[in-house]
Amino acid sequence: MSGWLRPSGERIQPVALIALHSRHGDIERLYRFFAEWEVWTAEILESHVSYPMLAYFRSQHAGQSWVTALGVVLDAATLTAACVHGAEDQEPYLMYRRGRRAVEEISLRLQGAAYGQELAESRAVRDRVRSLATHGPAAARCRRLL
Repeated sequence: MSGWLRPSGERIQPVALIALHSRHGDIERLYRFFAEWEVWTAEILESHVSYPMLAYFRSQHAGQSWVTALGVVLDAATLTAACVHGAEDQEPYLMYRRGRRAVEEISLRLQGAAYGQELAESRAVRDRVRSLATHGPAAARCRRLL
């Protein structure tokens, strides 16, 4: 996976990220992925709260934005915590909490709108959950969300 873009130039979607890191039903591999990202997110939180101007720096390469990467991983962690039995108190949920806090704290330091409003029911979210319910590691549980 080069950056956060597919070879076609499209952004990698959270469901594809989950599928990539849980091949053959290997949930532990997916959990390790979220644990590594939680550590990375904690480092971003510390550095960007201490030095808010860092949030304005962008990568010089297409598809390599830390904001986009965090968003994709945060969406994947949220979907996993919602759909995989037992994940609500494991690494996916911890990543969700750390990521949400990082976005909120960095946003507040930048005088931006606080993150954390209720997630609106949207067609895109429903489509992602439907895709995960069909192909994901805990398809039966996700079907109940539909």
